[in-house]
Amino acid sequence: VSQREPYSSERPKQMFVQHFRRRLHSADGAVKEETGLLINAMDYKQLAPVNALPSQRFKDVTPYWCESLACQMPCWFPLASELHGAWVLPAAAPPIPQTLELSATFSHVTSPNDQGVTSPKAPALRRVHVTVLGPAYKGAVLEDPDRRIEGWSYAPQVEASVRHSAEHKHSLFLFHAEGGASPDPRNWSFWIDVRGPALIEVSIWGHHLSWRDETGGRDDSGCGFSRDATSFKRALPEHMAPICFYDDLVTYPV
Repeated sequence: VSQREPYSSERPKQMFVQHFRRRLHSADGAVKEETGLLINAMDYKQLAPVNALPSQRFKDVTPYWCESLACQMPCWFPLASELHGAWVLPAAAPPIPQTLELSATFSHVTSPNDQGVTSPKAPALRRVHVTVLGPAYKGAVLEDPDRRIEGWSYAPQVEASVRHSAEHKHSLFLFHAEGGASPDPRNWSFWIDVRGPALIEVSIWGHHLSWRDETGGRDDSGCGFSRDATSFKRALPEHMAPICFYDDLVTYPV
C-alpha cells in the first residue's frame, strides 16, 4: 500500500465543516447548549492529515461521539454512511441573523386517525402539531425506538406513510425547502401521530448557506460567513478543501 500523500490541489482532501449551535431541551425544562465547528471527514484517513499539521489551530479538536441520527451532522443525514468520523473544534455560535434564528412550537390534540381500536386498554393516538420558524432550509429527525409513530404530514393536509430506514431503524427523517436562500424567515408546519403518552425526541434544524465572505465577495467554499470557519480554512494547506455550512439545531421531547 502506497504511503504517499494521496491529495493534491486538483484532488483535495474534502471535509464537511458545520458551524453549529445546538440546544437540547429536557422534559424538566432545562436547556443544554453546544456550539462549535463539527468536522466530518470524507475518506479513510479521517482527520489524521489535519492533526499532523503544525498549526496550533487544531490542537483542541476532539472526537464527537453521539449515537443519535440527529447528531450525525451535517444536515443531509442520509449522507451519514458516507462520512468517516466526526470531530468538534471549540467555537462561538455561528453569526446567524436574529430574524432567522430557529424556533418551534408544539400543540397536542387527539388524532382524527384514532379509529378502529377495539381494545379499551389501547393507548390513545395523539397528534402533535409542530410549527417551525426559521430559514428556507429546515428539517426534522424523529427518534422512534418503540415504533409508536403511526403517521405524519409533510405539510398541512398532506399525509405520509411511516417508513423506517434499514440503516437507522429508530429514526424518521423529514426535510423542507422553499424559496432558496431567502433573507426572510419561513414557516413550516407538520403533524405527527404518536400512540400513547410517552414522549418521543424531535430534533429540528435550520440550515444556512452562504457563498459570500464578510466583504460581500464570492466564496465558493462557504467558509467566509463566520470568522471561526474562515480561520479554520486559512490554517489548511491548498490540498485540503473544506465545505462549510451553518446550522441552528434544537431537540425537544414531545
